[in-house]
Amino acid sequence: MEEEKKIIVFTIILILFSVNLVSALNEGVGISENGVEYDEKILDESPKNRIMHERFKEIDKTYQKLIKKAKSNLDDSKILFFQYSGETSISADLSNQLSYLFPEKVIVVMRVLDVTTSISVRGEKVRKKVLKAIEGLEGATGGGHENAVGAKIKTKDLEEFKEMLR
Repeated sequence: MEEEKKIIVFTIILILFSVNLVSALNEGVGISENGVEYDEKILDESPKNRIMHERFKEIDKTYQKLIKKAKSNLDDSKILFFQYSGETSISADLSNQLSYLFPEKVIVVMRVLDVTTSISVRGEKVRKKVLKAIEGLEGATGGGHENAVGAKIKTKDLEEFKEMLR
């Protein structure tokens, strides 16, 4: 149960930073030199953090729906491609969770907007592969760590990118 509380607190804190609601926690969270400190009061909904909890529930509902949809895309291939769109940008969170659930796969989460697509890739030694896949694509950018990479490409190049990655 203690581990579950830590995960919930960590998720809430990530969402707060993502949606700029840190001010809603005036008394609940402080940042120290050693990392994030928190007061467990943050887990209990109160008038002081009601907005934060409402936003968390909203984002979590979307997150859980997208994870379920991504799981339905599973097949025998080594790469799990998952594509979504919408206002909420949670590609990195989705790819991290899917990578945890399916460590044997390369996870490619793509958030498609009108003209551009943001991509989050997780997997063993994927950096070189992703950078090579975007190399010839006009206006494409990317970078990151050896096992966690982000990229942005034009939506019209999405199929070519996927082919290059296979």
